[in-house]
Parts: sequence; structure tokens; C-alpha cells
Amino acid sequence: MPDDVAFESWDNNPQHVLPESDPTTFTHLIDLYFRERTTLSLNLASGLATGRLVGSNREALSAAPIALSLQPISGPGISSSYTLSGTVPSTIGKALVQICVNECGSESTNDINVYSLQYSDSSNQTSLNFSDGVNGWGVQGGWGAQGMDPTLAQVQLVSDSTGSSLHLVSTSSQHTFVNSPSFAVAQSAPYQLTVQARISPASVGSGYFALIFLDATTGHESSRQTLAFQAATLPVGIANTISDGSYSLSLPVEDPNYVIEAQYAGTDTYWPAIANPVQPFPVVTSVINAASSAAGAIAPGEIVAIKGITLGPAPGVSYSVDPITGMVDSTLAATKVFFGAFAAPITYSSATQINAIVPYEVSGQSQVVMQVRYKGVASGNTTLGVASATPAAFTFNATGTGQAVAANQDYSFNGSSNPAVKGSYVTIYFTGGGQTSPSGVTGSVNGSALKWLAQTASVTVGGQPAIVSFDGAAPTFVDGVGQLNIQLSANTPSGPAEPLVITVGGVSSPATATLAIQ
Repeated sequence: MPDDVAFESWDNNPQHVLPESDPTTFTHLIDLYFRERTTLSLNLASGLATGRLVGSNREALSAAPIALSLQPISGPGISSSYTLSGTVPSTIGKALVQICVNECGSESTNDINVYSLQYSDSSNQTSLNFSDGVNGWGVQGGWGAQGMDPTLAQVQLVSDSTGSSLHLVSTSSQHTFVNSPSFAVAQSAPYQLTVQARISPASVGSGYFALIFLDATTGHESSRQTLAFQAATLPVGIANTISDGSYSLSLPVEDPNYVIEAQYAGTDTYWPAIANPVQPFPVVTSVINAASSAAGAIAPGEIVAIKGITLGPAPGVSYSVDPITGMVDSTLAATKVFFGAFAAPITYSSATQINAIVPYEVSGQSQVVMQVRYKGVASGNTTLGVASATPAAFTFNATGTGQAVAANQDYSFNGSSNPAVKGSYVTIYFTGGGQTSPSGVTGSVNGSALKWLAQTASVTVGGQPAIVSFDGAAPTFVDGVGQLNIQLSANTPSGPAEPLVITVGGVSSPATATLAIQ
């Protein structure tokens, strides 16, 4: 506690300062400040949350309720109710509700569903939902504008198990607002607005719900009250401390999208307290090419394997493509990877390994600093050199040695029991080819339009040059997986394991991947 404290009232002419038992008095506020400080701990082990609540002199506080909850940090979030209350201005008879995304200084990615809005005061009850569509609702630019203006967020009418809703999705550089039909409100009456919505943790800071009061003469906005987007928490339970100040409570199965938090609400005598478990720092031990397992410089679009400890959840989690954006997300099970300022798409996350795609935005740099974040805790910085290409063929044993992941001319897998015929065509899958033309898009999934490598590519099999008929991004795969279509030389040596070497822009892959040749 500081040696000196200054208290200031926002009221120039306070009407009363006593009694201190009245929550509206200034002395009550001062008394609350000088309550005894408390310390709350939280430990997690074997599905059990334990901890202790003590006062400023380390004395145990018994019979104190400790509420545990799951705080969302990633994932889609859950549907919940959000409430805004206040008093209608004395001259106002109408209002509307606005959903505001990345306007008025807010700026973040956004992914929310709004299911319904309920307004009530002493004289009015208004219920708004989307079961009959969006009749009467307005959106910035009009309902057909989102696909024409890239600065506008996506706003769609959708339906899921919770019901019909308005789905709003945006990047941090996109914005929109949606207005409800206007409705009657009672002048000077206390009101309550309840919004049923799903708000993802990533949407926090991207906007708010607003109750806009309309001027009776002009019909324009007179004032507004706002409710910022917040992701819903999940209550776990309440445990009371025993005589030594300790508590314990069984926990649900760990969900990497949430962190446990313990709260003590405090009393007139004791300060509130919050505790989170100590989250270990992620430690990166190596960064290697995901195909060859070779360390060294990285290339734009290269798929890398990041090794270490406390990098992500146990067991591991694989990615899925976002059905709205069609992109591979840069957050997976509370894991994020940054190459400089750019978040990398993540295809796999576990406690000991992350598979990520180097953002194409690192093109042209000589080096970049990489950092892993898990559950909000950051690793130390890892400085990596940046090359124009670091090619390597994927192998079936995922080590970079042995049989390459390749298809023969008849689309069957190449292997010792199914060798390729000399002079035939073979398709090889690899990574580390660098930038493409048209340029690669970080996190995208390639369609049927071909993207060619921006640098010259060549291939040898068994030391003999092959003819390269296509080199570029593999269609239908995530941008970062490359494809080579080659025609084997008639002089290619026969054997079950002929060395395969890929060269892009003068940089060659290790001669450890092989093809079987008849």
C-alpha cells in the first residue's frame, strides 16, 4: 500500500459524505480502498484446482467463496446473454439497436453471431430476431455491398442449432454497422437491453452493441449507450475455503481454448482477489524444414516444424479450414506463431511440436525474428535467416529420408513395389519453393488456377536430369505445399531408392529423399 493516497470526487458539489455505510457516499469509497488486501493462489494438477486465500498478514481467511470459471482465449466462443441497462433520456420516445464493428476507434478481427435482442422498460417490450429474415434491418452500404467493397465486413443471415442469426466476420481493416428497426421507449424510464450472441475471444476490441436514442424532431441520433463485445465465460463452480484458507474443486476436461481463473469477490473488510495458474513459458529448441528435417534459413511459404516444450496442447490438434474465409487460421488451440509482425498459419499444434507456414510477407528480408505464444505466454525470440528458397521433398516417413511422397503416371504411389518407368511422368510434393507467380497468399488454400514458382526449378533423379513440366503451388492444398510434374530421363538408373534432388533458384534439397525406378 502506498504511503500517501489522494482521493478526488467527480462531483463539484457533493451533497453528502456520510454515513460511510451508504455506498453512494465519498467516505464509503475511501473505506473500501483501505480494506485489508488479500492474496489468492491457484494450482492445477490431476484434474483438481487447489489454492489458498490469505490476508495482508498472511492470516488464513476461512468460509470465503472462491468462484472458478473458464476464461476464453481462442476458438469460436459460445452463445450467451449480454445485458445493457440505464435510464431513457427525458425527451426521447424512440430508439434502435446498432451492431458496430471496427468503427469509432475499435480495431480487431471479428467473428460474432447475433441471435436476438430483447428491450424492455416500464411501458414497452420489444423482441427482435432473424427468424423472418432481415426485413427492417439496415447495413452499412446496403445488403449487396459486402461483396463489392473489400473494406466492408461480411454480414450474412445464417442458421445453426441455436437458431437464425446475423453472422458478422471481418479482418481488422474491415468495418460495418447494422441497425435494427426503430422501436418505442418510455421517457425517463429505467430500461434493459439483452442481446443473445456468440462472440469469439478474437473479437474483443472490435466493436460493441449500442442502444441509440433518436431525436423526436429529426429522427437522428441524440445519444447512445454501448456494450463492448466480450467473449462469454463458463462457470466451473464455487468452493468455500476451510480453516487454513485452502480450497479445492474438481475441474472439467482441459480445453485449450480456455484458461482457468479463480475469483474472490471480497467484502466490506477484505479486497477482492483474482488468481490464474502459472503458465510455463514456451521454449523453442529448433526450427526445421517440415519435409527434410534440415535446420537453417527459412523461405517464404515454407512449411516448418518448430520443436520445443510447452508449445501447445497435449494431445496435439490439427487444423481445419475456416468455412467462412476459406483460410487456414493463425490461431490453433491457443497457439500462435509470429515471424516478425506476421502471424503464421498453423497446421498442427502440440506440446512439443508446431507445424506452421512461413508467411509470404517475409520475402526480401535477410532475417526475421520468430516467436511462439501459447495461452498468451510468449517464448523467447528465435532469429532465423531468410532465403529465397529451401526446397525439400516430403517423404512417407516424415523425416526427409527414404521414399518421397510421389505419384507415378497412373496416379499410384511410387515405391519399391511400384517403381516408375523410365521416361514416364512422376508428380512430387515438396515445400520451400519460395514465392510464386501469381504471388502466394498466406493461409490460403489453392484452387485450380495454377501458381508457378517465381524462380527456375530443376530436378535430378539418380543423378540424371528430368524434364520439369510444372513447378508451383499444389492445387487444392494449402499454399506452401509445392508440386513438381517431371518426366524421367530414359537414362535414369534403375533401383528401389534413387536419390531425388530438387533445385530452386540455385538452392538444392538434400539428396536424402528417393524415388523407385524400374
